[in-house]
Amino acid sequence: SSGHAQLPQELTALGDARTDAARDSISSLIKLGLRGLLDTDSAFAVNFNDMPMSRVDAPDGSFRLFTWNVQHDDGSFHYEGFLLVKEHKAHVLYTLRDMTDHIPDPEGAQLSPENWYGALYYAGIPVQMAGRAYYTLLGWKGASETETRKVIDVLSFSGPLPKFGAPLFSDGQRRRREIFAYTAQASMQVKWDADRKAIVLDH
Repeated sequence: SSGHAQLPQELTALGDARTDAARDSISSLIKLGLRGLLDTDSAFAVNFNDMPMSRVDAPDGSFRLFTWNVQHDDGSFHYEGFLLVKEHKAHVLYTLRDMTDHIPDPEGAQLSPENWYGALYYAGIPVQMAGRAYYTLLGWKGASETETRKVIDVLSFSGPLPKFGAPLFSDGQRRRREIFAYTAQASMQVKWDADRKAIVLDH
């Protein structure tokens, strides 16, 4: 579609923009265009391989997750996203609302699309526990000019309703997500090792 053809240009323009107003305006266009693509009967069949955007497609085909971010002049970041969930022969589209600054306990909070700890997700790993499906999400989260974070979150569903966070991290704390903070001048690996069936950290 024409919207599909336009989005890569807008994503490139977002990275090239030089003012907060321009970035916010371009991000609004991206949101509008992507919503138009995802809120259709063929949303699960659209090929997004040419789209320079963070995307996680569930291995079992149950959801598609799209995230992008806007960096502001003061070094802060704002995150945007859509979660497309399959429901029988139809689908439900959720807009993710970044509420990072209003979540006092990000590691322990049970969150939702409307109250989301924004991040760019780059991997999703299905996990079965007690007969229930969970999806471990690995994400990158620029926080400021001086701090970057990596996030291990958990996505699950009650019917079609998505929840972010689950108390699967066992060290007595009952955390619902893992957050690693480090200096923005450094790098940190958090990746899924399929052979070991483990999330591997580089330190």
